[in-house]
Amino acid sequence: VNLTKLESFSVKNTFEQANFYLDIEGHLEQTNVKKALEELGFHTETLDILGVSSELEEVVADDVASWIKGYMFSYSGPIYAGTNEIQKNIIAERLLGMPR
Repeated sequence: VNLTKLESFSVKNTFEQANFYLDIEGHLEQTNVKKALEELGFHTETLDILGVSSELEEVVADDVASWIKGYMFSYSGPIYAGTNEIQKNIIAERLLGMPR
């Protein structure tokens, strides 16, 4: 199973308990994913499976999951580069030489 993301958060700002969020590549019906989640179940009190990719049929999971990831990544452009207004200000100041 390919683990693409792992995040941990302490519960109520203590080190006694933590929540872990992970992202894996695979489908719930795949044997290796089932075994990994079974093993994970032995080490956790609760296990919640989140995300739209986990609900897809295996036949279409790869195509749709990659589309969903691409769609969600498309929103990151403005975040990386700043809002449209910030970009317009940068162009006006640096390229056109306009004052602030």
